[in-house]
Amino acid sequence: MTPLHGGHVRIAIGGKCLDEVSIRLTWADAAGSLSHLSFPAHRHRASIEPDHLVVSTQAATVVQLFTEGVLVPIGGHAVTVQIGSQEFGPCPLEAVETDGASPLNTTIILRFRRAGGP
Repeated sequence: MTPLHGGHVRIAIGGKCLDEVSIRLTWADAAGSLSHLSFPAHRHRASIEPDHLVVSTQAATVVQLFTEGVLVPIGGHAVTVQIGSQEFGPCPLEAVETDGASPLNTTIILRFRRAGGP
């Protein structure tokens, strides 16, 4: 994984770069039509806190990560989280939150407990 993509720090969860997550789209009014949606690196953010890693990303990206088994429900197995060239983990998912923005452009906040945290 390259740490920068277009000048933005890349973020990966469980080895999957968030800007490479591909969400399948179908359109009811266009039979047989199929597209894929992904969000560029600048649509994903992360912060490193003493006891947690906080990743903010698009709701569709989070749903796809759960669908692929990269993320598992709270209490499941821990995953590695990579922010730029720094790799952390494995870190268990501790919380899934929303930022309260418009439902059409919802950002989901994933909180991971850092190894050795409380």
